[in-house]
Amino acid sequence: DAQESRGLGDVYKRQAQLLYKLNGRIYLRSIFFGQWLAPSYQSIFIDPDLNAFGSPYRLQEKKWGADLSFFYRAPNLKTSLSVYHHQTNNETDNKMFYHDAYGLFVYGSIGHLNSILQGLEWAVETSLLQNVKINYVTTLSNCFYTDDANYQYLDVNNLQIKEAGLLHLRDMSKSNGPVMVNAISLIYQPIYGYTFGLTTVYGQERPVAMNLFRRSDWVRQKVDPITWDQIRQVPLLKDQLVMNAFASRFFQFITKRTKKRVRWNTSISARNILNALIPIIAYE
Repeated sequence: DAQESRGLGDVYKRQAQLLYKLNGRIYLRSIFFGQWLAPSYQSIFIDPDLNAFGSPYRLQEKKWGADLSFFYRAPNLKTSLSVYHHQTNNETDNKMFYHDAYGLFVYGSIGHLNSILQGLEWAVETSLLQNVKINYVTTLSNCFYTDDANYQYLDVNNLQIKEAGLLHLRDMSKSNGPVMVNAISLIYQPIYGYTFGLTTVYGQERPVAMNLFRRSDWVRQKVDPITWDQIRQVPLLKDQLVMNAFASRFFQFITKRTKKRVRWNTSISARNILNALIPIIAYE
């Protein structure tokens, strides 16, 4: 099948999917998409809440890519393997911040951000016993900038250009998610209506969210080669293991109203029983 859509902020979008059934248990699926986005008001104006001054980078953002998947479905075993490649071109960003060297607030604008996201995901679901089910998922992903980007600094007071040049981002990580994640869940249902679960997630090689402006031409000219090499290497967080548990109880009631039977369903659950702490944001 194929889809074509036009909406608010979308200039043009197309998506096509091909599903091939080898037999009753094995399927192959491919998805291809392309999207051309109109600039939003946040990217057209450097600060739409305060002034109508246009950003120096008003570009049409483009996204395209493909996903290829293999599925196997059986009564006691379900598994899937997916590989994907997504590419984004002409992303922009605007940010106001205090610049220490100039001693004033500036608008920082970035244009021509091009990136690639590649990855692989494998998932398995099976029943160990009659009332015990196990789920396992592993993902391996790599998201990085493919080119250096352009930037400008504008004085907040008079909107004059203070600085312009290149941000040296080529081959640097874009995502602040773990490169590799392994997750396993055990779900136990002793009797109908009761469910207990335990989930373990292990994330590896998670970079912090970068301050892109630190990789500018100006910084490169001001520091020595050793310091510049350190700036070019994105800090990684420690590998993290998180365990979580949950319990739930399902209730069902049947009542009669005017000779009709009405079925009521409800449930109560307790989650994060182990009080797992999950860091969400880590940045320079």
